[in-house]
Amino acid sequence: MKTKALFLFTCILMLTACKSSKQTTSSNNNTTSISLTDTPWKLVELQGQKITDMTPQPYLYLDSKTNRAGGNSGCNGFGGSYTLENDYGIKLSGLISTMKACPDMSTEKAFLKVLESVDNYTIVNGVLSLNKAKMATLAKFEVDQSVMD
Repeated sequence: MKTKALFLFTCILMLTACKSSKQTTSSNNNTTSISLTDTPWKLVELQGQKITDMTPQPYLYLDSKTNRAGGNSGCNGFGGSYTLENDYGIKLSGLISTMKACPDMSTEKAFLKVLESVDNYTIVNGVLSLNKAKMATLAKFEVDQSVMD
């Protein structure tokens, strides 16, 4: 039952992405009109490693109306909540995921661990970076144009 509910939640998030509102986010003197929330973010780099040719493509979606986070971690869907703090602070919590067994779960496990540890973000030139303190970027995302079209 929880698996079906999480899958439904993820589908609803993806469908509402097309109705996302734009807001200006400024960081490091670069301005972009891409919103952190209500935008489907496709994972393109994880802990310095490029993410290519994964099916399904890992992504993150933050729903501004419900403060819920959801997406796919490469095999399983996941969901939880998020809070935005100060200027660029973010905290994802209560993440749960479906439990399908997949051939290679290393990227999935690393992605979920990163999501639970990040505490700040930047959006520069259309790239969302999730970071922990002042360490190197842990994950990079681009807008998933296939959902936006």
